[in-house]
Amino acid sequence: MSLVEPSFTKTNLDLNAPRTVARISDYEKELGIVSQAIQNNIQKAPSPEGVAETVVDAALGTWKMRRTPKGAASLLAWLRSFMPAGPVEKGLRKTFGLA
Repeated sequence: MSLVEPSFTKTNLDLNAPRTVARISDYEKELGIVSQAIQNNIQKAPSPEGVAETVVDAALGTWKMRRTPKGAASLLAWLRSFMPAGPVEKGLRKTFGLA
């Protein structure tokens, strides 16, 4: 068994994502910040073809326990392996504009 762990993938899925009907006003600011951060990360993400190549390589290539498409996902996977959870979480919060 292999694990393929893509992060963001450059698609238009975010444009068609369902939105909640009821919103909590206390979270509106953070929702806007995080939504913008997600859109920015999607624009910088690997293409669907690149992610698909990684999946096909995991299925048909030489065995490796974990495969991460290039980009932020591979950096995050590496950081999670070697760093304490606190700094990794701080970095994630910064990525999503919540730091």
